[in-house]
Amino acid sequence: MKEKPDRSKDHFKAVTESFRRLTPERLESILAKRQKMQIRVSESDKADIAATTKWLRLTATEYLLRLHYLAGNLLRERMEKTGGSR
Repeated sequence: MKEKPDRSKDHFKAVTESFRRLTPERLESILAKRQKMQIRVSESDKADIAATTKWLRLTATEYLLRLHYLAGNLLRERMEKTGGSR
């Protein structure tokens, strides 16, 4: 099986460059966490999420946002490969 090249440095560089072009106000609006969001989960899911975030040394917010960004990136890559279809 052919291994995919590690593009994490390329992604980091692209993100860094995009942040450099932002005004301080826009950067704060992107990074500031001021909105609350509630979700309903089962007790076992809540315990699993808590154990995972503890193991990763992340807050629940950081964990869920990273999953969100990962899913978004995977979907974008899939759409690029398939010409825009899901």
